Amino acid sequence: MFVAPQAPVGALWRTLARPLALAVTMGVVACAPATNWREVNPPQAAGLKALFPCKPEHASRQIKLEGLDDTPVMLHLLSCEADGATWALSYADMGSAPRRIQGLAALHDTLVKRVSQPGGPLAKVEKLPVALSVKGSTEHPHQGQWWVQGLHPTETGGVEPITVSTWQFSRGLTVFQATVWQNPLQVDDLRLRTFIEGFNFAD
Repeated sequence: MFVAPQAPVGALWRTLARPLALAVTMGVVACAPATNWREVNPPQAAGLKALFPCKPEHASRQIKLEGLDDTPVMLHLLSCEADGATWALSYADMGSAPRRIQGLAALHDTLVKRVSQPGGPLAKVEKLPVALSVKGSTEHPHQGQWWVQGLHPTETGGVEPITVSTWQFSRGLTVFQATVWQNPLQVDDLRLRTFIEGFNFAD
């Protein structure tokens, strides 16, 4: 049984926005159905095509990312639950070259803080030496794949272990962060490869 947010879209918004002091509520849900892969065309995503194992919900919100200036960005989020895991893609047009560089770093730092114990050490983070590249993406100094092991709040106020596999890439001024949340999760899980290989840009 996988302990996951009661509402995937809302919970993952709070995941990204916790340093901005947005509320976090968690719940226990039934195990999600097995994977049913389908192609998805995320809106306003620089022509990205994606492959999700479930039908993702889309949400967008103007937020300020920690580590950037006070100008908010329109952050998009697609997420769904399948096969005991939460699958998500967040992305934003950063508007300028300097903010594009800072944007992926901000998303990465926010994720790590989200699964770190408040007042305690940061979650364990490992950058994998070889990451699959996304066809048509733009080179970025913060692109790659990370393996993050930390803690996940529960409905009762406690915490449980959580593993997050995350990939970061960009296209032009738009930055992307794809994540899979589950515990346990193995680095050689074939579902992860299917997920990341499903990302590509149409032109």
